[in-house]
Amino acid sequence: MAMFNYFGIKQSTMSINNQSFDGFGKAYQAALKPIKNCNVLVIGNTGIGKSTLIRSVTQSEVSQSITNKITPYTKAGLPISLYDTCGLEKDEKQRRQVKQKIAEFIKQNKQKEPKDHIHVVWYCVSAMLPRISEIDKKWINDLSKELPVILVITRSLSQQHTRFQSELEDINLPVRKIVPILAEQEVTDVGSVPAHGLVSLKTATEGLLDEVAKKATIYAVDNKGSQAVNLSIRYGLVALGVRAVPIPIANTFVSSLLQSRMLEDISKLFGVKLERELLQQVYTAEVGATGIISLFLENILKNLPNQNLPVTELLANLAQIISFLPGNSPFEDYLVKMVFSFSEAIPGQLPIIGAVTNISTALLVGLTAIAYIETLKDCKKAEYETGRPVSSSEILNKFEQKYKDILEWFQCGNSDWNWSTASV
Repeated sequence: MAMFNYFGIKQSTMSINNQSFDGFGKAYQAALKPIKNCNVLVIGNTGIGKSTLIRSVTQSEVSQSITNKITPYTKAGLPISLYDTCGLEKDEKQRRQVKQKIAEFIKQNKQKEPKDHIHVVWYCVSAMLPRISEIDKKWINDLSKELPVILVITRSLSQQHTRFQSELEDINLPVRKIVPILAEQEVTDVGSVPAHGLVSLKTATEGLLDEVAKKATIYAVDNKGSQAVNLSIRYGLVALGVRAVPIPIANTFVSSLLQSRMLEDISKLFGVKLERELLQQVYTAEVGATGIISLFLENILKNLPNQNLPVTELLANLAQIISFLPGNSPFEDYLVKMVFSFSEAIPGQLPIIGAVTNISTALLVGLTAIAYIETLKDCKKAEYETGRPVSSSEILNKFEQKYKDILEWFQCGNSDWNWSTASV
């Protein structure tokens, strides 16, 4: 309080009618569709003015109790949520705990839907301080690697460009904007200083909406895709195990059963319903796919020195050939990853002749999985961007095309690859 008296500040009065953030995002409706709401993490030292800022934007009473919770504050009709964080104390252990908690919060929310991500950080420093600390500089640098940071100079009594602001600009911190604000009117010995700067903060935050929405959407789609790929690889490994058991069951029956379960699990990851018509498409397409895969493996076998080699030789050739098939296919990386997983899971000394059927079944499962995953990634991206769920017919049509694309890619490999140089 003594610092405030030095500047002649007598008291603060709450600006309960502050309308500075009303209309936030109105000109950025397209950007707001996938994220619904801009989530802002408000960070700074204890007593820096975070609560005052949050109160001014949301017109909410902010809890003054010391807590480790990260608390969201909103205002009805305003598509922005401000997350109040525990103030940073001088104690090094406490600061580490707060930083770790915030880092975990950002990471956990990033695993959810785009609307749940933290999109922007308002990092608050006080205009009452002579300089920004090295601790603040380091944390701003760390945060900026994950999220766009706006540096907010709180309790700025001057509406002019100050020396402190110039010094911050000269440091070249990795921030998108430096915004001095006075969140609420201050009464000083020389008169009242009106609240200011919130409109500039609003504009700076709105200017990030397109970027953060796109980033959140891409991450959410890719994250679901990665989870689905790992899941499908597990099903491919199950296919290897199933075919290793000497049970007289048709190859297509095994793959169909596995694929039905797998596609259902992938659908749940993307939040869509697995339609019976799609399963029928898969069963129909399997006939052609089985032939293409069999021919692919036969061509590899023909060019191996002998068929008594360990199965790892076949898998090594398979991975190499997939990597060099003509055309830029989105399926390549996934299939190579799957083949390497097979190589790690299957007994290395198992003769090739005893593993071809296993690998054929697993590849059949994999081709179906990647076609479906790529389909749902496209559909989910469209859903985020338009705000409208993609219809079952759209999913079916897109899947049919994706499956056709991947089979054509394999067929090109069968016809164009120089099989005489296929072995490693």
